Amino acid sequence: MTAAHAYTSTVTSRALVVASVATGALVGLVPFLVGAPVPYAIIVGGGGGLAACAAGVHQATVRLAVGNGRIVLGQGPWRWPNRAVAFDLVTRAGTEDLSLPQVFGLGIPFRRLTTRMTVRPGLALVLSLASGEVVRISTPRPDIAIALIKQASPAAANMLPHPGGTGHEVQ
Repeated sequence: MTAAHAYTSTVTSRALVVASVATGALVGLVPFLVGAPVPYAIIVGGGGGLAACAAGVHQATVRLAVGNGRIVLGQGPWRWPNRAVAFDLVTRAGTEDLSLPQVFGLGIPFRRLTTRMTVRPGLALVLSLASGEVVRISTPRPDIAIALIKQASPAAANMLPHPGGTGHEVQ
């Protein structure tokens, strides 16, 4: 942890990484298996396989940092793109216990402004923002993030618990 962030976490789904590497290998091998000329197979198969692998690894990693009056969210291991949300924009904070289908969006109520940054089942941090957006983030200790938001947010006195939570809500 640095002075800039009171809580940080990075969650990577091993299953998604393995699936993306397998998909990349399959995409890379298809041109060879169908008998394409070697230079074509190397360029198309190798490039497609590498792109599939990189995209999968990017989607399999979620980063969260809470501190300095903001929450910084990031997808992928390359530290970009990032999105910062000021504490005073959070109207509700809590946790939600997500099942495997819910991680991929099945069973989560569809809203126009829903952001899922979930890569594994289990407890996830759930934030409702003043704009109406609901953000779900995979993190190993959502309770720490909630406590920091509550402690540092001037709006915490007006913050409501997230409906459907598991008891780790900001009160």
